[in-house]
Amino acid sequence: MFVLKKYRLRSEDVNSVMKAIIAIQIIFWCFTTFFYFISYNNEIRFNSALGSRFEWLSNKEEKKNSTDNYGVIIDTKAYSNGYNLPISQVDEMVRYVEENNKREKERNSNEWWKEFGDNINKFYFSFISGKFIGNIEEKLQRITIFTNVYGNAMTIITLLYLANEIKANRLKTMEVVKYFDNKVY
Repeated sequence: MFVLKKYRLRSEDVNSVMKAIIAIQIIFWCFTTFFYFISYNNEIRFNSALGSRFEWLSNKEEKKNSTDNYGVIIDTKAYSNGYNLPISQVDEMVRYVEENNKREKERNSNEWWKEFGDNINKFYFSFISGKFIGNIEEKLQRITIFTNVYGNAMTIITLLYLANEIKANRLKTMEVVKYFDNKVY
């Protein structure tokens, strides 16, 4: 036998619950779609040596010795009201890029850059978040000034869109390079 207590839901309770349910569904959909794409298409190799830094490159046999392969240092951010890329995070990405460029064990003893394949000859950086706020492009340009490496800031929706376009053969992985132009997508 079930006993139901009479409970009056306030509108803010319903809104909070609905927002949480929608957020969980979106997050689940994003991650399952992204990981499904990676495993299904076999065009992207995914390494997570440091948790939020990934390698993104074409991995087909004919590309093994190509000069067209590239790697991306990705830093993911999750902020409910948008991410403004504080200067401390700019400095941190500069450090990541410099560690990757110099590849000296003295700089970082875990040598995370070894996760990039030997055939990777070009690197970019990217910040991934649900929403960006503030003057992000100026901060992306600052990273490029210090490192001579280009990057972007991309919403998870844009990232999933690009992954879907690659999966559907409407976009080649090398065409994604045009998005590393210090802009927000």
